[in-house]
Amino acid sequence: MTIIDGDTLKEAYKNAANIDDREKETAYKMIDQQIEEQKEKFDMLVYDPDWTVRRVAARLNCGLDILVNDPSQPVRMEVAKQGYGLDQLVNDPEISVRVVVARQGYGLDQLINDPVATVRMEVAMQNYGLMKLIHDPSTVVRDCAEKQLRKRAAEQNLPEPKFSRPKTKGKVR
Repeated sequence: MTIIDGDTLKEAYKNAANIDDREKETAYKMIDQQIEEQKEKFDMLVYDPDWTVRRVAARLNCGLDILVNDPSQPVRMEVAKQGYGLDQLVNDPEISVRVVVARQGYGLDQLINDPVATVRMEVAMQNYGLMKLIHDPSTVVRDCAEKQLRKRAAEQNLPEPKFSRPKTKGKVR
């Protein structure tokens, strides 16, 4: 068996990302299988100076206890995607990391009061605190909360809710 180093691993993932979707899953599985067979070697990836290699290590659940404190935002985002260290990452200074934490459904009671509208919008996307978020100072958060409330009413065959505020013209994801 060939031992894969960090550069080869990075190249393998880049190549797999550029192939047909049907083949991509097979390629990733083959890479992951090789990694699993060499787990101890890949645990060393958490110390690689290249943040893209450390992000791959997080994707593979290697050294999450170390990577949760990584200086690189994309690495911490991947740690959050794995569901690790959410109690710490809920307070991360980077908006995108807190958005991923909210997407995991963690800390919504705290993130509903986040100073950044993008984070509060993700809280609304999780159907949390919609009656509070419908009155949010941010138009995009209010629109998102309204959309989620309308969606919930439709799914439960309830009458369409009436809102006392004017509709905005902007699109919400």
